[in-house]
This record gives sequence, C-alpha cells and structure tokens, in this order.
Amino acid sequence: MSIFAFACACIAIAGATSHTDEVSTFSSVGKEKLVLNGYAEAELMLHKGKGCLTHMWFGGDWKDISYLEAMMRAYINGSAEPTHLSSGLEDYFLGTYYFNRGPYSNGLAGLVHIDAKDSSFSAYRIHEDDPLFFKYGLKLTCRCGEQLDGKNMHDSPPTIFTTNAFVYEWPAADKL
Repeated sequence: MSIFAFACACIAIAGATSHTDEVSTFSSVGKEKLVLNGYAEAELMLHKGKGCLTHMWFGGDWKDISYLEAMMRAYINGSAEPTHLSSGLEDYFLGTYYFNRGPYSNGLAGLVHIDAKDSSFSAYRIHEDDPLFFKYGLKLTCRCGEQLDGKNMHDSPPTIFTTNAFVYEWPAADKL
C-alpha cells in the first residue's frame, strides 16, 4: 500500500466525510539533541488528539554501543503501561545485532548512516504495515539501557538522540 492510499485509509477509519470544513493533515513532532541518561526513560514524541504515526526518523551520537540496548515504547491513548515496539533499538528499525551489516534500506526501514569513528547513526521507520492508530494521543519513549529484576543490563552512558515523528492527524470527532 502506498503512503497516499494509507492516508486515505486513515481518513476512512477516522470517519471523515467529504463535506467537512476541516481536513486531515500531516504534522511533524521532533526533539533535538535529547540526552538520554542511562536507564532513564525519555520522551521522544508527544501528540495529543486523534491520528496515526506514519514515519519515525532517528539520529544519534553515542559513547558506547550499549545505547542499542533500548526498547522503543508507545503509550497509546494515555495508557499508563507502554506497548513495547522493539526488544532493542536496532530491532525497531528492522536491523540486527547492533547494525553489524552496515547501512541498508527497504520499504519499511533503513539505516542510512552509521560511523563508529564519530559515533553517529541515522535510521528511519515507516509504519505502513504496522500503523499506530490513536484516538486520545500518543507518546513515544526510549530508555537507553534496560533493567531486569532490578539489575542494570549493560553499561548505559548518556546518549544524544535527535528524533522526528510524522503523524497523520484528523479533526476531533466533534468537528466531523
């Protein structure tokens, strides 16, 4: 399905009609130079209202490769408990083993840059096959380093991330 067809499906699911005064729009929510301190959950994106996450772009600078020991989490519709979107950061971008194969690209995700010398990477994810729909808001978070039974897993130094999320949003139900 193309992004255009996907957007049309989102409108149909939202119940939009052709005679409304308001139209659905794309918006971009970004965080610049967000420092994730080890084992602390950090907000990457917050969107209030009704919509669908369609794309996520992520860039980072790290001191240690253990920054990949991070789960992406989605808090949908104000939920106190997250939906885990990955078991590691590279998994979210459909990569494996600390991005050990280098840059790649496919229809849903890619690693467009990785440089161990300057400790930087850039990756993207398109949520075409697994859209995240929400009615009352969406918050995406990441925690650099995980814990199991109260024990820290891996070393987790502070890591700098820059993110940009693209959300397809439509008017509130009372405006349709």
